[in-house]
Amino acid sequence: MVSEFLKKHKISVKSISKMEGYDSINYRITDHLNRQYVLKQYRNKKDYDLICAESEIVNLIDEKSPLLYPNTIHVDGKALVDQQQDSFTRLTNFIEGQFLQDVELSKDLLVHFGEVISELHIICADFSYDLLEKKLFNGTFVIII
Repeated sequence: MVSEFLKKHKISVKSISKMEGYDSINYRITDHLNRQYVLKQYRNKKDYDLICAESEIVNLIDEKSPLLYPNTIHVDGKALVDQQQDSFTRLTNFIEGQFLQDVELSKDLLVHFGEVISELHIICADFSYDLLEKKLFNGTFVIII
């Protein structure tokens, strides 16, 4: 599936390595121009609407915030997302960093984290995505800050 996706979207691969992930199988891709991406494979097709909403939110944040967020790559105005029979795949930009669970928490980090959440709240205040307002995901309602 990985090689099919990359061939379909004409991504010339220099290197590929599997990465850790929360809810997806992730691969770090470096192309021949040294651009880096994350190819994310989701095994539960039921999460498709949630991931589309996440992509819309991250694109909004990316437009309005100086911070870096991993957003879905678009080509000719279309998101690089492919649906398979029981799963789907998308391509995001790669951002160097660590998972929050692997970082030692400090007072300064928590204060900064609060400032970022406040900024995100302001940016997303008017965000609306009909599917999120009508859908129940994994037994819990999704709350947008």
